[in-house]
Amino acid sequence: MATGTQKAASPDDEPMDDEHRNILRRCREAFVKDMDPVQVLREMVDPHLFSAEEKIKIKGNGLTREEQWENLLEILPRKGAKAYKTFQKTIAEIHPHLETTILKAGK
Repeated sequence: MATGTQKAASPDDEPMDDEHRNILRRCREAFVKDMDPVQVLREMVDPHLFSAEEKIKIKGNGLTREEQWENLLEILPRKGAKAYKTFQKTIAEIHPHLETTILKAGK
């Protein structure tokens, strides 16, 4: 049953599609090699995309860059289609060469 606190569904509320999930998997190695996940998290266009608990899990004290990426790539797909667009826009702004990697992975 809907409540007054729920927002209306929109196309941006849709789940992340399998194609975008696969692109994230295919680009994982490039992300780990070339980017700091904490920087990506800090630069995300939508600062409310991740909860405080999720940010702590991603940043995690003592985690390697690979472990941080594993956490980010585990959480991001659950955030939906809008989250993928936000992530891609952030990558384009801070690491344009990886935007090309993402686009190629989608072909």
